[in-house]
Order: sequence, then structure tokens, then C-alpha cells
Amino acid sequence: MSLATTTETRCEEHRRYNLEYYHRKKLEDPDYNKKSWAKKKKRLIEEGRYEIYMKARVNAVTTSRARYRHRYLRPDIVKREAVIAALGGKCVCCGYDADVRALTLDHKNGDGYLDRKRLGSKIARYYYTRIDEAKKNLQVLCCNCNTIKSMENKEHNRSRRVHETPQQKD
Repeated sequence: MSLATTTETRCEEHRRYNLEYYHRKKLEDPDYNKKSWAKKKKRLIEEGRYEIYMKARVNAVTTSRARYRHRYLRPDIVKREAVIAALGGKCVCCGYDADVRALTLDHKNGDGYLDRKRLGSKIARYYYTRIDEAKKNLQVLCCNCNTIKSMENKEHNRSRRVHETPQQKD
């Protein structure tokens, strides 16, 4: 038996013991978690460290979210904005260009579901390195024009389909 296997086995046994302990305590007392936190909170207040603890806890959550946004979301936003700029940077229907966040990448032929099936949800990530293909398949629309186009061409999800009112038929 190798060292890694032994360590994994010990970790697994420890995890199993902790789960059993937790469930045993939970069966004995349904409010186990609340009482545990109440004890910790009381101890922190007595020691005068409660405010510091809560600030550190909030700071840790905020910092990790900011790190996630900066590391994983920011590059995708930059790529999306670059593709939109390469395609003209404004809505092809109404000419809207005030805020890039309100612009969308729309498939000209309504075959976006095929791209999403093939590439996942990050279309801009794919077309960022294939601008010629993007110019052939995509267009920039503002959110309003994109919604109108998808409703008129019946490209939207059937479960969310809005039925025409009598006023719209006239």
C-alpha cells in the first residue's frame, strides 16, 4: 500500500467519522447548528473579537468574489467587447451605441442554438479568434431589437413564448 493510498484512506475515514458525528449530534438535537454558532458567537463577544471576526468573514467573501470576477469573468467581457467592436460596435437596426453592455451578439440566420450546442454559452470566446467567421454569422443588436427579432422570427424558447394580443394582430 502506497503512502498516497494510506493518506487517502485516512482522510476518507476521518471524513466519514465527522459526518457520522454531525448526523449523530443532529439526531440528538435538531438545533445543533444554531446552538453551535450561538456558542461561538457568545465566546467571540466575551473575548471582544466578534466585530473583528464578522468584518474578516465579510471581507473574505467579498475578496474571493472580486478575485473570481477579475480572473474568470473579465477576460470574457473583454473578448465580447472586442468582437462587438469588430462587428461595428452599434446596433444594425436602430444604431444604438451608448452602452456596450446593452449590445448583444445575434446570429443572423437564427441558428444560435447550434453554436450554443457546439460551443457552450461563451460564443464571444470562440469568435474572438475568428473575426471573419463572426462577420459572416453574427450581427450586433441592442437588447430591444434582439428581442423583437427573435419574437418575429419565432426563435425564442417555446416555454417562454409570448402569445400575440389582439392589438398586435391589427
